Amino acid sequence: AELAPPPPRPRPTRPNTDELGRLLEAPPSVVKMKRKPADDMAVIVEDLVKLPGFGRKTANVVLNCIWGLPAQAVDTHIFRVANRTGLAPGKDVRAVEGALMKRVPADYLRHAHHWLILHGRYVCKARRPDCFACPVVDLCHWPEKAAHLDAPPGITTQ
Repeated sequence: AELAPPPPRPRPTRPNTDELGRLLEAPPSVVKMKRKPADDMAVIVEDLVKLPGFGRKTANVVLNCIWGLPAQAVDTHIFRVANRTGLAPGKDVRAVEGALMKRVPADYLRHAHHWLILHGRYVCKARRPDCFACPVVDLCHWPEKAAHLDAPPGITTQ
């Protein structure tokens, strides 16, 4: 007897601003905000951070993931990677965000924060970075990376 093929999976949908507003119980004026040109991003961020539960990082995620604008939502992983590697050093989140916006080429800005989060989460980890497996180790400016370049147990480097 042959097995029937599995039913098709529903296609994931991206939330729109109306759904976001409903979920966050946002004021109607913010829900009705239309996508503004990229030069108005500072105004959009200011409007979004007025919402309860919204901070700068969440506002940048909304800009990037919902409206498709190039914004850098700097979390702990991005902050660590940017400072360790020397990509965008800064003493606080806003400094790192600004440095990334200047340093990352325009063609990569839209997805850069996702790539940096994943790199910080799985390779450039806080307590035990996996420098041996890092694809950008030769570009990294972290002075302590030499201590983490040993191969993991079971892997030979001959």
